[in-house]
Amino acid sequence: MRLAIGALEREVLMQFLIEAVVLAALGGLVGILLATGASVGLSALMDVPYVFNPGVNLLSFIFSAGMGWCSVVSGAPEQPPQPHRRVAPRVNLPPAPPAASPPGAMRRPGKEAGSTASSADASRAGD
Repeated sequence: MRLAIGALEREVLMQFLIEAVVLAALGGLVGILLATGASVGLSALMDVPYVFNPGVNLLSFIFSAGMGWCSVVSGAPEQPPQPHRRVAPRVNLPPAPPAASPPGAMRRPGKEAGSTASSADASRAGD
């Protein structure tokens, strides 16, 4: 859609890249929070001390953001594929029949249905 209104291809690619990295990073944060909550709960249940390790959590966050970056970069072609143009086949149709007058339409006096002579020609013929 942005290409249709004049955006450059690199701007659209940059938008996809930023969106993918942000969504992957947010997914990583949610995963870290869920894992921390589950670890705290299970450690209390099993009477084992919980030790928070920031290095492991930072590594998992960087890994999830990197996966978002890789998904865009690996899937981005150099040139986008050109759309296939579909051409309708030419069909020779018979000419359309003449339009019929709607029901209740008034006819001009002196003109018969189906005649092609004008009223001026009909008046000259009567002279």
